[in-house]
Amino acid sequence: MENLGIPFESTRFQLPETAQQRLQTLLSRQEAGEELTARERKEAEGLLGFSELLSLLHLHARHAPLN
Repeated sequence: MENLGIPFESTRFQLPETAQQRLQTLLSRQEAGEELTARERKEAEGLLGFSELLSLLHLHARHAPLN
């Protein structure tokens, strides 16, 4: 991984707060037994996938050697 001169601490590998809240709303509704629309399911799947990608980037950045 190339060091771009950005301090690791200033790099945020997490969903924006509004996206996190939306995902939580969708998951809570689903857990409560409410059926999500096809569009809402795709939205939740996309947010989950993006969240997982950000987690992987975070792990990679933490373990990448600094040059």
